[in-house]
Amino acid sequence: MAPKVSEDYLEQRRGQILDAARDCFMEKGYHRTTMQDVCKAAELSPGAVYRYFDGKEAIFEGLAERRLAAHTEAMSC
Repeated sequence: MAPKVSEDYLEQRRGQILDAARDCFMEKGYHRTTMQDVCKAAELSPGAVYRYFDGKEAIFEGLAERRLAAHTEAMSC
C-alpha cells in the first residue's frame, strides 16, 4: 500500500515543478526547454515530474491556469 501524502504536499510539489519550468522557459524559451531541464531545475526525477504532469505542454497549461487564477483573485478583491 502506497503511503498517503497530504493535499498540501501535493500542491507544494506541483508548485515546485511549475516554478522550475517557468524559470527554464524564461531562460531558454519554451521550445528549447526539455523535460530533462525541468526535472533538473526542480531537483526531481522524471518519474516524480511525470506523476504530476503528462509533459511540457501540460506544465505550460498549468502555468497558464496558475496565472489566470492569480489575476482572477486580484480582480475580485
